Amino acid sequence: MKKLFSVAAVLVLMGGLSQLASANTIDFIACSTLAGSCIKITDGGAGDSNPAPGVITWIGSLGAFTIQVDTSTGNPPLSGGALTDLNYVVTSLPGSGADLLTLILESTGNTPGGTGNFFAQFGGTFSGAINDVQTQAAADSSPCVLNLPSPGVASCFASIILNPNPLDFTSSPMSGTQSGSGVVPSPYGTVEAIRITTTGGASSSSGDYELSRVPEPASMALIGTGFLGLAGILRRRFKK
Repeated sequence: MKKLFSVAAVLVLMGGLSQLASANTIDFIACSTLAGSCIKITDGGAGDSNPAPGVITWIGSLGAFTIQVDTSTGNPPLSGGALTDLNYVVTSLPGSGADLLTLILESTGNTPGGTGNFFAQFGGTFSGAINDVQTQAAADSSPCVLNLPSPGVASCFASIILNPNPLDFTSSPMSGTQSGSGVVPSPYGTVEAIRITTTGGASSSSGDYELSRVPEPASMALIGTGFLGLAGILRRRFKK
């Protein structure tokens, strides 16, 4: 009977944890209006200097900017159960032209589908010729689609857009949150987009943009039940 209870507790816990979405694959995209082009880095592909799966590190130049990005996916899970995390540092030199730089992190193959509650948080700084930074996140069956030949403008066909309008920062430091709820298919994709505008000249900006899927209350109850069951098993074994 005790063995059956042990197995049941583990299954309940696994069932609850399975409701926490995880990203399977990621791509990083950067677009510049000054350059009139985009670059795309796939996890483990050309340009990704980090050999670890689920992580992209890229350092390069595009348009007015030198860019360093470190991205990661929630498979294995990130701290706090985050789906994806986009961390960036960009700089431009004196004499560089005006530019609109868009940084995008896509994830695909996320499960499970169904009702989803999504939460994004962003923080960072900027200085110099940068005068505006915007962020937006979304979740849907399709990844973000770039409106080429106008790089820097990202439109996402999304069933869940976190807040109708992007976060818009015209002063530094920057800090804000976004949330959205709805039904996503299985599997589904997510996207985080950051747009940085410079009037030309020396500038810099850094930030961290994290997207999470918040478990449903029923899932949390399952997880709690599983942990309580396991705690009881361990307590009885310790007494022995």
